[in-house]
Amino acid sequence: MRHTGNVDRMDAACVWRDRAGLTSLELGRSAGSRRLYANVDIVPPGAYSTRFHNHSQQEEFFYVLSGEGTLRLNDGEIPVKVGDFLAKPAGEGIAHTFYNSGTEPL
Repeated sequence: MRHTGNVDRMDAACVWRDRAGLTSLELGRSAGSRRLYANVDIVPPGAYSTRFHNHSQQEEFFYVLSGEGTLRLNDGEIPVKVGDFLAKPAGEGIAHTFYNSGTEPL
């Protein structure tokens, strides 16, 4: 089991890409984590991070490393940019998705 890693040398099984260009780097899985879900998601300009959804069991924490865009939470929208962070508790029915309205990856 691995306990460390580097994003430049990740196993291909821990890197996911879709047709729209969204990329997910599964850092937790790559390092051997069994319970901690830790990903870096890269959303290209003009794309959504995921479909609009919520979680009953999974708490999430987001930190914006680059770019700018919009976070949709239930019926509202919040502008996000580099340095912004937020927590989304599990089981509270908070639906969410990010949209990259900028010109660089979010």
